[in-house]
Amino acid sequence: MDASGTRVATPGAILVAQLDGVMVAPKGRSLYYNEFKNGVIGPDTSLVNALHNRLAFNPHPLAVGDKVYLLRLDTSSNSITFLFQSCGTCDPKAVDPAHQPSQGEVTFKFAKGELQGADFNQVKQVIDHVFKLNDEVQAPTGAPPPTSYSNPAPPPSPSSTEAPPPQAVEVRFARGMTIEQVVAILGQPMSIIGGDPKKIYVYKNIKVIFVDGKLTEVQ
Repeated sequence: MDASGTRVATPGAILVAQLDGVMVAPKGRSLYYNEFKNGVIGPDTSLVNALHNRLAFNPHPLAVGDKVYLLRLDTSSNSITFLFQSCGTCDPKAVDPAHQPSQGEVTFKFAKGELQGADFNQVKQVIDHVFKLNDEVQAPTGAPPPTSYSNPAPPPSPSSTEAPPPQAVEVRFARGMTIEQVVAILGQPMSIIGGDPKKIYVYKNIKVIFVDGKLTEVQ
């Protein structure tokens, strides 16, 4: 942003909120500090930032779908932090006159050693729970509904070339399925985020969320 803090000096990333509960506070008055840990968004629990949050002026949540400018990205051995500012219409060429900007931070916290062993896509899958790039949200994905997973059948063997080609098999999930039942269908995940009571099993195309060992959501 330029010196005024409202106009864009150098265009950068525009992010779209994907999760309820990301808090912000009016720009220039205070800053709200959030953390995303084990699949849950909430106030930052570090002592200094918790104190800042208690003193924050008029904190309020972003709505799912709200857009923000990414102002800064910081990393440490076990965390990634986004500093962001709400932007209304979010047109880098023109200030939204009806919008009063607010600012916040989200620190994505990882278990010790988890971040060092993760590749870019694994880290991005965690961040996508909270923010997605505006270009990705606007682009049509053609993805299957989040409650299904298409598992293509293998090609026919040479001995069965005369038979009709096999059709794709669609596996349906149901709330309450156990971790063992899901693993029996999909195999072992690429990574596991979080711990008891909430775990997120990350596969190539989907994320399966368990609470107390039972399936609650497929994304």
